[in-house]
Amino acid sequence: MESCNPSATGVRVQLATESASSWGCRMARRYQNPTPKLRRGRWEIVVRKDVQDSEGNVQRVQQRIVLGTEADLRSVQQARRAAEPILSQLNSTLSRPQRVSRFADFARLWSETVVPEMKPSTQVALRSILRVHLVPAFGDRLFQDFTPELVQGYIAKLRGAVADKTGWNILMCLRSLWNSARAWQYTTLDLFTAVRLRLPEAPEVRCFTLDEVRQILVAAPEPDRFLYWLAAETGMRRGELCGLSWSDVDVISGVVRVSRSAWAGKVGTPKTRRSVRTFAISSELAGALGALRLRDPNAVYVFHTRNGTPLDGSLFVKRKLQPLLKALHIAAGGLHAFRHFNASAMDRMRAPVAVMQSRLGHSNFSTTEKYLHSVSADDRETAKTIGSTLVQ
Repeated sequence: MESCNPSATGVRVQLATESASSWGCRMARRYQNPTPKLRRGRWEIVVRKDVQDSEGNVQRVQQRIVLGTEADLRSVQQARRAAEPILSQLNSTLSRPQRVSRFADFARLWSETVVPEMKPSTQVALRSILRVHLVPAFGDRLFQDFTPELVQGYIAKLRGAVADKTGWNILMCLRSLWNSARAWQYTTLDLFTAVRLRLPEAPEVRCFTLDEVRQILVAAPEPDRFLYWLAAETGMRRGELCGLSWSDVDVISGVVRVSRSAWAGKVGTPKTRRSVRTFAISSELAGALGALRLRDPNAVYVFHTRNGTPLDGSLFVKRKLQPLLKALHIAAGGLHAFRHFNASAMDRMRAPVAVMQSRLGHSNFSTTEKYLHSVSADDRETAKTIGSTLVQ
């Protein structure tokens, strides 16, 4: 009986009558050296393989493997040479049964064992991608049914159906899952080396101007004003602002340490190791934070909910920042727009590169460069010189 549908390359798997109850009682392996046959313009061999299901049961299956087309392999001798590495692996005494699983079953296993080791925000995103996109598309397929052509066709369908960035995230999720499947011996196919991926275009990044930041600080109520001030002066990430505790703020010395991050009200580690950092703040900001501390002496976190838990950054932007920007007739932006303002301000001040990287928590300057929106004096002088030659 057939165990799966024909794949895109014509490979077909048929279960043999031989079976074993577990990998521990393997069936005797026979040496295989089938003669390639020309079938419908393609050279094929028929082999038997041991496969292991999710419960550990081993079955011997018959599989038809396409070696190439008649145009590629012009004789049976060439077809035999193409079959040699495949047969060598099958006949090896070190060969273990290939594990067989439906994509949906493996996705569930991967979601339960691998995904929990990632950041909370990443966990939510990956599980959403599996549920909404990948499992509906590939759920009933076995891993041996996957081909580069199948995945490339899926990429083509995504193009235009979802945003480019969403499509890229879907494919990165699939690649991460596939790497685990290869490592756990559910497949040997290096799928993504034969698939072409196009990087999504970088979206336009919002960067608050100095005038916009000043308007926000004047109009914002306390303690929101201090959060915006800290974001603009230090360039801290949204999660770092929400997870900042008073134990990491020294208002006497004017120093702030970033040692944790909060997402959806849950505290975790910062984005990267380089994100753990200490930097100075102005005496004005230190004084403002000191006054806030005196008014709220029992608080654990600098910015918190009524229950004392860390702020949910997404809700804060939606409920506080966006309405404020709308009232001030300032174009929409999130807390990350303060981070871009901070990087550009440091660039205009000609702050040393090492200082910029340290304060922003970047491991290399190529990342920092993406945050720079200022125009240098040399650039303006160049434009002035070229322009003057055009109007003479």
